Amino acid sequence: RGFLSGVKWSPDGLRLLTTSEDHRIAVWEAPQDLLREHSYTSPPTAVPPAAPLPLRPSLELPTGGAVADTCWYPLMAPDDPRTWCFLESSRDHPLHLWDAATGGLRASYRGFNHHDELVSATSVAFNLAGDRIYAGYTRNIKVFDAANPAAAPEVILTSKTRKSPEGLKGPISCLSFSPDGSGVYAAGTFAGGVGVCGTYLLTAG
Repeated sequence: RGFLSGVKWSPDGLRLLTTSEDHRIAVWEAPQDLLREHSYTSPPTAVPPAAPLPLRPSLELPTGGAVADTCWYPLMAPDDPRTWCFLESSRDHPLHLWDAATGGLRASYRGFNHHDELVSATSVAFNLAGDRIYAGYTRNIKVFDAANPAAAPEVILTSKTRKSPEGLKGPISCLSFSPDGSGVYAAGTFAGGVGVCGTYLLTAG
């Protein structure tokens, strides 16, 4: 197995999603004994386990390219398999929405440049409601309708041109929504810039 480049807890706290340099993603089931031991509803045990609890992947998928980013569906619920899914963006591929239980491909979301060529996203995030997908590209963020993969995305420019003195330069490397439900989100770039965004770019530094 290649070295891991990322790990993320699922919103329901029951799974881990990892990416590795050998172009693979994996879903891991968190040990239930460990979760019960550290739950807020039961007192912690005073005696640690004699050996580390086993952790094995329940699902492994090849991506076909270097993984740029992943994102769990934010409304994931342990009793609703329809919500067990995550997004993955990898080099030279569209965004993919994968089923976390079966490994099946649920949907693909394609972004194109001004030459009508497929471009891969460098970052991805669901909004808090889970109905919009925000994907970072070079000097723009594309917003996809999660329920309609074939629809053209809204495009939010983060910089008008490469030489523009304002905005965020280069590829958008990371995205994160404010937990307050306002719809405001932060975007960062490989060039070291960071911006706070709404429907349009508000501030950048």
